[in-house]
Amino acid sequence: MKRNQLKPNLVSYNALIDAYGSNGLLADAIKILREMEQERIQPNVVSICTLLAACGRCSRKVKIDTVLTAADMRGIKLNTVAYNAAIESCMNVGEYDKAIGLYKYEEEKNQN
Repeated sequence: MKRNQLKPNLVSYNALIDAYGSNGLLADAIKILREMEQERIQPNVVSICTLLAACGRCSRKVKIDTVLTAADMRGIKLNTVAYNAAIESCMNVGEYDKAIGLYKYEEEKNQN
């Protein structure tokens, strides 16, 4: 895109994150997130959901917590879809207690 003098936007960055994550290239997906922030494009809940799904596909349990913390630090409010992505990723990497904890937290949050 940049070679053609097109400026990527949030949707195109999220598509790149998804493409890298879907192909097991989690580190590259994270680099894209950093690049979009350098370009002053704020990630959104879709960006976070996409990274969480990539963590599960790549069996990176440490990264799940990192992505959740990054979302919180950026003020990105997680919705049910984001929590489901986090829960599914935790299940994929064998973090069953963490998945149950996230489910209970999200359930309590929705009741309030």
